[in-house]
Amino acid sequence: MLRNEAESIVQGIDHPRLQGIARDRVAFSLAVQQALLFRLYSVKFKIIDGCNARCVMCNHWRRNDDRSNALGHERLLELADELAALGVSCVSWSGGEPTLRNDLPEVIGRLTDLGIESRLTTNGTCLTEGYASRLLAAGVKNVSVSLESPDPEIHDRMVGMRGAYCKVLAGMAYLQSGGPLAPKLYVRTVLTRFNTEPQLMRMPDLLAGLGVGRLTLTPPYLEHLPPEERKRVAPTLEQEERFRNEYLPQIRAAGTRAGVKILLEGDNGSPPAETRPTAPTGGAEALSFFPRARCYLPFDHCTITHRGEVVACCRMREGPGVIGNIRDGALAVTLRSSAATDLRARLVKGPMPEACAGCLMQAAENKAIDRILQANRPYSSPDCV
Repeated sequence: MLRNEAESIVQGIDHPRLQGIARDRVAFSLAVQQALLFRLYSVKFKIIDGCNARCVMCNHWRRNDDRSNALGHERLLELADELAALGVSCVSWSGGEPTLRNDLPEVIGRLTDLGIESRLTTNGTCLTEGYASRLLAAGVKNVSVSLESPDPEIHDRMVGMRGAYCKVLAGMAYLQSGGPLAPKLYVRTVLTRFNTEPQLMRMPDLLAGLGVGRLTLTPPYLEHLPPEERKRVAPTLEQEERFRNEYLPQIRAAGTRAGVKILLEGDNGSPPAETRPTAPTGGAEALSFFPRARCYLPFDHCTITHRGEVVACCRMREGPGVIGNIRDGALAVTLRSSAATDLRARLVKGPMPEACAGCLMQAAENKAIDRILQANRPYSSPDCV
């Protein structure tokens, strides 16, 4: 039997964040009790708000914020030094469509020089041979590409861009051409009324041929859409049932045969306690998680918007979720401010902010951290928090 119960919780799990929390469990527990920053392990940049696609489930292109409000190139390079000083291990770049920023490869290259890993989430349509070559030279470590269907017509219709499917596949091929410099490639598919159909079962074989190692199937986030648009985009209850009982098992079996890992966001593999239109295909359990639980993400993570706002996560981009702006000063000062402390206290003591309801992210990690905090008492337990 392992001496340290906390370490045994993440034994065999390739998850550096959880492993670090388990190793430094006592320090993490004290940080939680005092609502203080434990460390800054990762940062997510919503580096641009605009997008060149018109995805049916997305709001960026409807909003298409003025790009002149975006953080400047020099501030991003300065921030790279600040992140290194804070001990950041990885940075995730998303948007909008982050590859609309021509200077992104140079910023990623600066982070790579400082020992910080960069991960990119993209719709893949701007991954020309030239841009992909610059990303490879910059040292991007993994790239998550949106591919909504193995059927070109369905994908192009969902993203509102003719020819998008061919551009995505070409972009992935350009990245794979990097040989030892090639990043790990992942694909994310948002499950909607338009693609939650039998053709999804062909996706693992397609991805295996493209050198993709993981497919994440995710319910759509639709709260930002008008009610009539939500109804048009969300899978029907019949589609949800068929997906859960028929398509998903076959997709997983195909993934096993093809060597592609299949993930269903917001699902732990057990049947959901209830089915909701806003959480199709198995996310209902996650939807009911956060109103009665804690979120530890802001203890070692933050999100930074294209305008420089420092927020708890990408769902909390207004109200109490905004704790400062890096245009006004150093990131370290913002993360240790009273606004940041107040937000962390609320996320572990309650009541949870309204934005947390319906969140499909971090549920599994927060459950694991709860177990870590309960391990090897009396050092820590949920009652101490």
